[in-house]
Formats: sequence, C-alpha cells, structure tokens
Amino acid sequence: MKKFVPHLYLAKQPTKVFLLPDADSSNKVLDGWIKAAGIEKHITWSCARLSFSVLLQDKNVDNATVAYLMGHTTTDLVQAEKPNGSN
Repeated sequence: MKKFVPHLYLAKQPTKVFLLPDADSSNKVLDGWIKAAGIEKHITWSCARLSFSVLLQDKNVDNATVAYLMGHTTTDLVQAEKPNGSN
C-alpha cells in the first residue's frame, strides 16, 4: 500500500480545498489511516463522515457550523443526522 502524502491531495484549483479521489480510492486511503491507528474495525468514508458529524453534535457544536464543516448548504441534513435522544 502506498503511503498517504497529504500534499498530493491538495487541490490545484482555487475553488477546492482538497483534490479528493473517487469513493473507492477514498476508502483505500481511509483504510490506510485506520490500520496506521491500530483500529481493526471496517470503516467506510460514509461511516467516518457520519461519525464526524455525530461527534461534533455531541460536543454541542451548533447546526450551522456542523453543516458548514460537512459541506452542506443547509442545516436540514445535519438535523436528520442527529442520534436518537439528542435535542
């Protein structure tokens, strides 16, 4: 497996922060990070995004900030992602 080199994923276009690979390649990169961290669970890019959102919400980060960090244009999806029992 190739070593992840962050600067290779920086976008060359000023409109994007990162030049992200397709879904399969993203999962391969994520798999490398997971193995390097010693995690033995199967985690996909989608699972990692949802976990990021839930962790922010658990820390009481406001919906607008969570939506912005997730790349959403509204807070509708953020409100739908709240775990059961959250306000």
